[in-house]
Amino acid sequence: MTATSDEARLSHYTSLPALIAKLRAPDGCPWDREQTHASLRPYLLEEVYEALDAIDDGDLDRLGSELGDLLLQVLLHAQIASEAGRFDIDEVSRRLADKLIRRHPHVFGDESYAGADHITRWEQLKRAESESPQSTIAGVPASLPALFMAERLLERAARVKVRPPLDAADGVGDKLFALVDDARRKGIDPEQELRAVNRRFAERFERFEALARLNGRELETLTPREVEDLWQQAR
Repeated sequence: MTATSDEARLSHYTSLPALIAKLRAPDGCPWDREQTHASLRPYLLEEVYEALDAIDDGDLDRLGSELGDLLLQVLLHAQIASEAGRFDIDEVSRRLADKLIRRHPHVFGDESYAGADHITRWEQLKRAESESPQSTIAGVPASLPALFMAERLLERAARVKVRPPLDAADGVGDKLFALVDDARRKGIDPEQELRAVNRRFAERFERFEALARLNGRELETLTPREVEDLWQQAR
């Protein structure tokens, strides 16, 4: 079935803000109308992770759909803010464009490309945007998963060529942080490494469960020796 002219018009990205405004209008969708920034938070987080899953799986078709779902969240938040008189999607776009132009003087100005120091230059330009001094790590979200946050904190420090000596790794948290630092120095993404291990563990555990069922056993009835034997078989 081919799309009607109205459907084609509404599907164009420039029409999306008006479409979202219609969903939020008094005669729009009750669910969309009752949403707030706070109520949409879990959906925004979920859509980000679904897009990441598509990237990890190398599924570009799915990624195209997931990016659309992520764009929906951006548009909804912009519309809610617009209704409150704070900002709209045009203001969001303007701020983004201004930032990109400002932080790429080698593209939009006469500054030469800094090569390997481009990230350091980015941090210098970002600091210059603030009237008061701002920490290099100020932009790392506190809500990130802890392992990923550790990696981002170390990456932000490395942007300004700082590799602070870490405290002695006595506690579990200290040891994890030191491992993240070691992984970064070796060019390894610790989050992806752990995710790969998580996947391998989950797959092996499912094989382990299947073997136990074949033997007519419930997992909680297995002896430590039986667990070890079945775990080895589940490789």
